[in-house]
Amino acid sequence: ALSPFIVMFILIYFALKNLQRYHADPRTLSTRSWSLYAKYTFRKYNELPHRFQRRLNKALPWAEKYVSGFASPLLSIIARFAAFIASAMLAVLITLWILNEQMMKLDFYLFGMTRNLYWYMGMFAMALGVARSFIIQQGATHDSG
Repeated sequence: ALSPFIVMFILIYFALKNLQRYHADPRTLSTRSWSLYAKYTFRKYNELPHRFQRRLNKALPWAEKYVSGFASPLLSIIARFAAFIASAMLAVLITLWILNEQMMKLDFYLFGMTRNLYWYMGMFAMALGVARSFIIQQGATHDSG
């Protein structure tokens, strides 16, 4: 009889605990962390744990800068799909605009919002621009210097 309340309490406690941790340090949301092999290689012999943690914290911005130089192929695939969908919707709206400009001024109910089609055209154009920024260009190299 108490199990739904216990489950709800545990879920709320878990959410609040982790949200507090994220609010204190937003970098904790990232999935990147030092592997055990990296820690083993980086650690000096008989180094105290607090000094080792301090060295890891000092090296973190440089490690993030190094890793950010490599693009994610999965993110690029998702961005290509999003760019395809946004460009298809934008093409339909541009076709409607060319055929009948008065239709663009009417309010339409799409995605839970009532806006005119000019607004949707702007949003799809913005989504297309953002998605294209995540696509990996073939043959492009990263300048690490």
